[in-house]
Amino acid sequence: NVWVSLDNTTYERIGTIYGSARYGYITNSLSTSDTSVQVKLNTSSQIFSGTVEEAQVDATLCKIGDEFINYVEATLNGSGLYTLSGMLRGRYYDPSAHNASEPFVRIDRAIFEYDFNQNLIGKQVYLKFTSFNGLEQKEQSLDEVTAYSHTISGGIPSGVKGLSLQS
Repeated sequence: NVWVSLDNTTYERIGTIYGSARYGYITNSLSTSDTSVQVKLNTSSQIFSGTVEEAQVDATLCKIGDEFINYVEATLNGSGLYTLSGMLRGRYYDPSAHNASEPFVRIDRAIFEYDFNQNLIGKQVYLKFTSFNGLEQKEQSLDEVTAYSHTISGGIPSGVKGLSLQS
């Protein structure tokens, strides 16, 4: 469960995350024109291939550093080691170059998303994350977990680059 506070004293539950996130790092550097990348994940959970159509609608959305990408093919090369190819680069901003070991995350249902009040931009909030068992019982108490401070900056990108509608 995800909890938020403005004063690090009173917390409000704002949602729940189900499942573990698939994140890690890239193992090779990328130029702005590369269309494949090798990633090392933190988990044994699989990443599956998609179609070009799925990539075009962000069904395979990932983030490398500060760049959002989609991929078509996911090839397992070893334990937690994948090659993602057929990448659509620069989904919200222009593509950028990346160094090996930059962070990678697969944006899926294990990533928590919350619409915050725009008046909170620039303000510091405190977040706590309590775990529970598979039956959604035996949850940790707020006193048992660490508070993480975060300053809210900006909103989500205004739109996907290169999207057009046809009638």
